[in-house]
Amino acid sequence: MQAVDRILVLSEPGDVFTVRPDGEGRLDLTSDATAARWRRQPVWSPTAERVAWVEIDGRSGIATGALVTARVDGSEPTFASTDAPAFFTYWSPTSSMVAYLAPEAAAIQLGVIDVAAGADVATPLAHGQPFYFSWAPDGSRVFSHIGRELLGYVSVDGSQSPLAESGGVFLAPQWNLERDRLLYVVRTPTAQSLVVDDQDGSGRRELLSFEGRMLFSLSSNGRLLAYRVIGGSGEDDDGSSSVAGAGDVVQAITGVLVIHDPIDDRPQPLTTEPVISFFWSPDGNSLLYMVPEQIGGQLWLRWYVWDGDRSLPLESFLPTLVYWRDYLPFFEQYAQALSPWSPDSSRFVYAGTDRRGKSGIWVQAADGAVPPIFVAEGVFASWSPR
Repeated sequence: MQAVDRILVLSEPGDVFTVRPDGEGRLDLTSDATAARWRRQPVWSPTAERVAWVEIDGRSGIATGALVTARVDGSEPTFASTDAPAFFTYWSPTSSMVAYLAPEAAAIQLGVIDVAAGADVATPLAHGQPFYFSWAPDGSRVFSHIGRELLGYVSVDGSQSPLAESGGVFLAPQWNLERDRLLYVVRTPTAQSLVVDDQDGSGRRELLSFEGRMLFSLSSNGRLLAYRVIGGSGEDDDGSSSVAGAGDVVQAITGVLVIHDPIDDRPQPLTTEPVISFFWSPDGNSLLYMVPEQIGGQLWLRWYVWDGDRSLPLESFLPTLVYWRDYLPFFEQYAQALSPWSPDSSRFVYAGTDRRGKSGIWVQAADGAVPPIFVAEGVFASWSPR
C-alpha cells in the first residue's frame, strides 16, 4: 500500500484539509465554512485511505449534525445524519465503520456508521454519562466505560454484555491491537487496580494497585506501559474515596509519569512535575509528553520525548483553544483514535503559538535536531497512520 504521509488539519473557520509535512501540497476537503456551517473532529482511517469529520449546520437556527467521510483526494464522499452533532469520532481498526459520541437528553449516545456499506443513517448503540470506549481489533464490538462504574462490551449490532466488576477511577479503557489485550481499571471492596485481560477473560491479571485516578497508555507493541496516578491521599478528584491495594499486586507510584515494564514489574519515573498528556510513537519505542511551565507569568507547555534511555526537552508552546479544550483533557481516548506522530516515529505535529507569537500547525523532529517547522494555519492536526 502506497505511503500517504500527510497531515490532517482543522482550520480556524472550521474547514478540513491535508498537507505534506513540509507545508506544500495542500488539498482542501472542505472550503466553505461559515459561522453557521462548520466542521470539527477530523480523523484518519487506520489505513489512511479515508478521512472522517463532523459537519454542523446551524443555518436553520437549530444545529444539526452529520458525519462525513471521503477518500484522501476528496472523492467518494459519504454522508450520514446523526441525532445531534457528534463531539468525538473513532474509526474501527478495519476502517469500515466510524463510531461517534454525541449529546442527547441527560446522557451521551454511542453510535456507529457503516461506511463500507454506504450507510447514510447512524445506528445508536448505547447511552450513558460520561462515556469512553475502545474498539476490539476485529471491529465487531467495543469495550466501554460508562458512568462511574459500568464496564462492558457493546457489539455493533447493539447487544451489550456488562461485566460484573465495578470500574475504578479512570477515563478510557484501551484495547491493544497488536497484542489483543485489554486494559481497564476495577474497584473492589479492598483494592483499585489496573487490569490486563483478553477477550475471553482467561488471561486476566492485575498489574498495578493505586489510590486516586489513573491515566494510562500501553505502547503499540504492548511492551511498555506509561501511567500517571493523580491523587492518592484516599480521595479521588471527584471527592469519592478509594482504597489502597493489597496482596502481591505492585503499588503504583503517585504523581509523576512512570514507564512500567509489565513483564518484570520494573518502574521508571520520568518526571518530577505533573504531565498534561502522553502519546506513544507508532513503533512503541518513544513516548511524547508535555509538561506545564511558567514563562513570564504565563502558563506554557513544553514537549519532551523519552527515547528509551533519556528524556529530551523540546519546544515550549501555547496550545490553541481547540487543542486545549477539546483534546488534551481526554487524551487517553484521543490517543487511540489519532496520533500526533509521523508513521516512521521520527517527528510529531501539534497546534499552537510559539515564543515569537506565530500561531498554527508545527512539525517537530523527535530528536530535536532542527527547530519546529511551520506547516499551515490551523487549530488542530494529526498525522496519517502511514
